[in-house]
Amino acid sequence: MAFADLRHIRRDDLLFRRWLEDIEWLGDWEPDHDRMANQAAEVLPPGADMTPMELQGRIDRFTSLLAWPATTAVLSRKRYRNWDWLSVPPIIGFASLDDCRLEVQSPRRYAYRDGGDLMHEGTLDRLVTVWRGDEIVAADVIRFRLEDCEAHDRIRLSELAVLMRPELRRQWDEASAALGLEPGCVGASIVLLSCGAVWSVRDMEQLGRPKRLTRYAGGGRLVQDWELQYLHEELGLR
Repeated sequence: MAFADLRHIRRDDLLFRRWLEDIEWLGDWEPDHDRMANQAAEVLPPGADMTPMELQGRIDRFTSLLAWPATTAVLSRKRYRNWDWLSVPPIIGFASLDDCRLEVQSPRRYAYRDGGDLMHEGTLDRLVTVWRGDEIVAADVIRFRLEDCEAHDRIRLSELAVLMRPELRRQWDEASAALGLEPGCVGASIVLLSCGAVWSVRDMEQLGRPKRLTRYAGGGRLVQDWELQYLHEELGLR
């Protein structure tokens, strides 16, 4: 990959993450060119200035990524009309979210100590906490990734699912510990912005360990590869 391509990827990562921080609920958000231009100036390093046309192109690209149905759903208040987003079947002691309030933090830093003296620290891209009175009863962790992938590229999607699974599991575990919640009261999902793929920790946990397959590639040549087709099917990437 050329250096210029890497520079543009890094630029988009900075821009898109900053603009995502500005979205509480997508239904209430409208792109504001002047505001987004000021935010771009905040995060871009010296020498990375863009022309007005380049900036408009990145704003257009960003808003187009938010239009993927699954991405829209993740950033919508409607996601929290029920408990389907939890990482395991609901174990909350009440059935309705009607008596709860929601709070969005984007980003959200956390720190906690484990059973010993080890301090764990990190940052969540987006955290939605569910409050009943003055108590947090559940939370939803959203991780945004910007790897380039086409929606129809089944193999690439499956590969990314395998690569991202440990990160999602770690954020789920650490968010649960930092908030003092049982894992069953915490949801966690990765949003692949480039193609609108959304994978929850429940999806990932159902995959099991990727298998190896042995096949012949012709001419008697033996090849080993990851068996990705079943991942594709399990994640609903048909």
